[in-house]
Amino acid sequence: MNEKELKRQIRKLRKLKLQMKSGSKDRIELHRKIKELKNKLAKARGYNPDKEIFVKEIQQLEPIYEKLGINLYKFSVEELQKHIEIIKRKRGIK
Repeated sequence: MNEKELKRQIRKLRKLKLQMKSGSKDRIELHRKIKELKNKLAKARGYNPDKEIFVKEIQQLEPIYEKLGINLYKFSVEELQKHIEIIKRKRGIK
């Protein structure tokens, strides 16, 4: 499946999930399927070596992100760069 098909499938499953009763086994199963598709979508978007560098730098400056398990890979390279600048400005690092 390509990226567009994965997004379409996720949307369909989300709509179905909203129609189901909260806590039902079917709804829980749909949630798992949606989660799997989101992981596939992340892998389909590809690996960006530049992003890896910025994520590592942010995790060194702010180790709380790693402790909390915040996924920084969902942000674009530009957003990560901007965040690094903000962190450095707050700490007075050049």
